[in-house]
Amino acid sequence: MAKLKAVLDAAAAHYAGQAAKSLDVPEWGIAGKPLKISWMPWTVAERNKVYRRNEDGSTPDGGVIQVRALIVKARGENGSKLFDEMDEHALTHKVDSDVVGRIANAILYGALPAGTSVEGVVDTEKNG
Repeated sequence: MAKLKAVLDAAAAHYAGQAAKSLDVPEWGIAGKPLKISWMPWTVAERNKVYRRNEDGSTPDGGVIQVRALIVKARGENGSKLFDEMDEHALTHKVDSDVVGRIANAILYGALPAGTSVEGVVDTEKNG
């Protein structure tokens, strides 16, 4: 048991010691200064929130996953969450999907390889 605890402690320390990643979003900036969105590495619980099935039991499409990624992970410069679940409708229906996609791809995958779609990555993750 002591070995297992040591391994878990080391794994938790590794996670806690990782640096935040960030992305400048000029389209969402104020007064000519781009918005800087930051995020920490993923935990299993956070990924589960993003990839969970929809309320009707269906698998979420790439757009839903992108919006959920922003809600779960996107932080402002002071480290506070930029969005919550109440923002899902606006992010889905009132915001440029190309910008949401660019931010989400950075958060979800670091960046997608050329020619790769979010839907393709989602299918791979679902079907293992």
